[in-house]
This record gives sequence, C-alpha cells and structure tokens, in this order.
Amino acid sequence: MLDLYAGTGSIGIEALSRGAAHVTFVEADREALRLIQSNLRQCGLELSADVCACPVSQFFRRGTQRSGPYDIVFCDPPYQLTPELIELTKRWDAGWLTGDAVLILEHGRKAEIPSALGPLAQIKRYDYGDTVLTRFHVSPKDAHPL
Repeated sequence: MLDLYAGTGSIGIEALSRGAAHVTFVEADREALRLIQSNLRQCGLELSADVCACPVSQFFRRGTQRSGPYDIVFCDPPYQLTPELIELTKRWDAGWLTGDAVLILEHGRKAEIPSALGPLAQIKRYDYGDTVLTRFHVSPKDAHPL
C-alpha cells in the first residue's frame, strides 16, 4: 500500500492492522512524520513500513524502488494540492501499480476530478458532506503483469 500525504499515518496503520503486508508512507511535514514513526513503534509495525520524508512530487521523481508496485494507493492531499496531485498521477505509468490496483482520492466536493488519472479509470464516488472519496481502478488495457 502507498499512503500519500500520510498525516498521522492512521490510514496506513489501519491497513497494516488489517493484514496489509507493507505500507509506504509519504509525508513532508516534520511533526506529522514524528507522529507516524511514533505510532508505528507503539503498534510494533516499524518493520512493515517505509516512511518517506519528502513531498509527494519528490517521491515520484525517485521511482518505484521504495516497495512498489502498489495495489492500494490512498491520497489525502490538502485540498488546495488536489490539482497538483492530479497532474502527477496523469504521468504515472502502470509500473507504479499492480494490475488490479485501486486508488482512493480524498478531496473537496468542488474539486474537478477527471475520469482518468494516467492508467487509472474512475469507478465510483462517495460523498460525505463537503468531503468526497473517489475510487479509481487500473484500466484493463493499461495493466501489466508483475
């Protein structure tokens, strides 16, 4: 799993507690990074995680050597960064993702979300007040076997 804009790491830690083999957390805020590392230690999950202390754009420039390809990607950017994230994901190739990958994007209700992000096609939208979760899956034509 890849947890972008990880914040406290709660989503990725929950995934680990429910059986995810590995989570890569990407977060640039120093205080949030301390919380992620502390939460992983307290839960005894440090060996199942990589914590990348960098902006998401820098993480993608580094390549997939950090445990990818990923089968689950969760993105919860500050809402003003949603357009930046959308531009980054449009440039992804399927090498970042497994053939059955799912991406969940949390965003504000007013954000303009395209029907496709690189190799991902929008499948469903879940509205919760002013917050929306949009689910994307790898398009079958873009899937590559591992």
